Amino acid sequence: MEPCPKLPGGESSSMKPLAFLHEKLGFTRTEVRVIVLLGWTLLAGLGVRWVRERYFPDDRQEIQPFDYTRHDSVFMARSQLIDSLATSPGPRSPGHHSKAAPGGLQPNSIDLNAATREQLIQLPGIGPQFADRILEFRDEHGPFGAVDDLTRVRGIGPKKLAKIRPFVRIR
Repeated sequence: MEPCPKLPGGESSSMKPLAFLHEKLGFTRTEVRVIVLLGWTLLAGLGVRWVRERYFPDDRQEIQPFDYTRHDSVFMARSQLIDSLATSPGPRSPGHHSKAAPGGLQPNSIDLNAATREQLIQLPGIGPQFADRILEFRDEHGPFGAVDDLTRVRGIGPKKLAKIRPFVRIR
């Protein structure tokens, strides 16, 4: 096999098709080589993508949305604990938990199917956003059939329901 003949600029004839990059656009030989390498890399990537789409269509995994419910309920529970400790009149033992909700809420005092936004906000762990979600859910799906139906509201899980349950009822 014969070596490639040299061109007048000292380049081999294998570089002739890309000589315009060097001569007309002013790229150095190293820059031309990098451009060619990037071009081949792009073509190889497109080829791999085409093969994967054509012959392995089920190879892709769907990204599942992350459920923040558990993390939100933990955050709300810890926030409530800090708030209750900050507003408590006297020292409490670490294991002491009061059954009374903020604002003197009585057990079974709120009917979920007739509650207003302000009444729902009085519940432990329920702020304005959760109250709005409960009301929207009730408007869209009709009256609650059981207290456990609250878990169908986005963001209310078993822990939050356990804190709310003593203060709500269904008529």
